[in-house]
Amino acid sequence: MHFLEWSDEYEIGIPEIDAQHQGLVDCINDLAEVKDQQDIRVIQDVFARLIDYTVNHFKYEEDLQASAGYENIDGHKQQHVMFVRKMETFQKRAAVGENVAMAVLSLLKLWLLAHIQREDMGYVAAVKAAA
Repeated sequence: MHFLEWSDEYEIGIPEIDAQHQGLVDCINDLAEVKDQQDIRVIQDVFARLIDYTVNHFKYEEDLQASAGYENIDGHKQQHVMFVRKMETFQKRAAVGENVAMAVLSLLKLWLLAHIQREDMGYVAAVKAAA
């Protein structure tokens, strides 16, 4: 059983974004699988991949919103910036050998699903109208 199971209720109806969200869930589950590793470098590597994937996803999402003329793009971007800052703080802690995996997993589970269901659903109509 995975730490976080993908569900159709997390789909927003934009195939590229849904696929990326599923990829984020996969990264989260990868981190959950290695969270108890004695070699902290294994956790750091998975965590770095998760952050990289997240940053790239946010960029894609923001570009999509911009091309659609989404009116709340600034608010959405700000949420992304705040989230990346939290993740960078965790990454710094991990870099000095602290196992932050469980704290990160807890944050990700709550934040990602709430963000998809509330914030991401807010731009769907604008993106579909612009397509």
